[in-house]
Amino acid sequence: MKRSLFALVPVVALAIGGGATVAHGHSFGPGAPPPMDGHGGPGGMGMMPFFHGLDLTKKQKAQISEIMKEAHKNRPADHGADRDLHDKIAELLLAPGKVDEAQLAALMKQEDDLRQQAEQDRMQIAVKIHNVLTDEQLAQAKARFTKMQSLQAEMRDLMKPSADEKPNDAP
Repeated sequence: MKRSLFALVPVVALAIGGGATVAHGHSFGPGAPPPMDGHGGPGGMGMMPFFHGLDLTKKQKAQISEIMKEAHKNRPADHGADRDLHDKIAELLLAPGKVDEAQLAALMKQEDDLRQQAEQDRMQIAVKIHNVLTDEQLAQAKARFTKMQSLQAEMRDLMKPSADEKPNDAP
């Protein structure tokens, strides 16, 4: 429950007009680097950049294009449902009086169910694309993934506050 309540902070910040820009649950305020995992995290849509730059055949390009077209058919409806849930949660949290925690829990469960379904859908896309690629192409994608992980780790190290800097100090 605590984790879920922390997830609501961006919703309340948006509803109240907080200072930080918030998108998809990530804060881009001072000292907060943007997420580097793409949409969906490892293996999901965030994995798709590793497939760019591969030498695909025309047939593979057509197959992947068809996979992506199919995957995007329900996307607007999913975003609308997610946006509606965010709005309902914000209305509940910003209403005067005591928060109906049972209603809040039900809305959060719906939100979690949507996220879980979206993650399953992204995994299916990744599996379908994986099945189109050759072993050599997968090795190239893995090398790119490994290099990007290393660069991301280096960036995280660079973004860490120095020993004499307090975490809340803004440059």
